[in-house]
Amino acid sequence: ARICPLNSPEDLKEGLKALDQEITDLAQATAPFLSFKLGLHIASRARAVLHETGPLEGVIERMTEDEAYAWLLDFRFGRVMCIICVGPGYGDFQLEAHEPSGASGEGEPSQKPLKVASSPGTVLLVRSDKLKIRHLCRKRCFLLSCNFQASAATNMRLPANPCAERLQEWLDVRLRHLKN
Repeated sequence: ARICPLNSPEDLKEGLKALDQEITDLAQATAPFLSFKLGLHIASRARAVLHETGPLEGVIERMTEDEAYAWLLDFRFGRVMCIICVGPGYGDFQLEAHEPSGASGEGEPSQKPLKVASSPGTVLLVRSDKLKIRHLCRKRCFLLSCNFQASAATNMRLPANPCAERLQEWLDVRLRHLKN
């Protein structure tokens, strides 16, 4: 997939600005439920990200250290990801549990990923610290996503988000490589 972080909502065109506001409204509306039912105190939301999935043309650029650091900030406190299927394509979200830290892939076989159909207008809220998310489609499709970020107190009592852990490991390796 190709991705485009939407760093300043003020610069967005009308349609994306409206969807970005819908994500904010959804975060505010679901925060009490997430706190009561899941024990997650949602303190803020991260920047929105536009994803292009499906058959892609051209070269997909490798992540830079600066981009990884920005993603690290998004995922360090991110506990719930909101994803809106903008369209025009249809597809499936594939949800799969993160492997436990230190898992070598041996032992118990992993469970089959759960597939959730998506069409334009589908909204999905996913515990991004518990599940890996992929979007599979045959035709070009755009998604808008955003991490709902938990408070510092919530994050201190929960294990680190696996996405943030992997980004930190990648950054550590890159920094060691650049240093040498």
